[in-house]
Amino acid sequence: MEQLPIKSAHFVDVDYDREQKILTITFKGDVVYQYSEVPENVYRGLITAESKGIYFSEHIRDKYAYEQIT
Repeated sequence: MEQLPIKSAHFVDVDYDREQKILTITFKGDVVYQYSEVPENVYRGLITAESKGIYFSEHIRDKYAYEQIT
């Protein structure tokens, strides 16, 4: 698993499990969600996007199954 702190108004950090294709995002306020079957290129797009929030809204939210884990 690769955990990276992320510079964003909405996120604290992201983790990505390449084998299981699980993207874990810690939002401000310590709310954590896991997104399933996320391709690595989508994860890479998120961490390199100029606006993480816009990228998340356009490419991740409502596109992948998820669960809140905290």
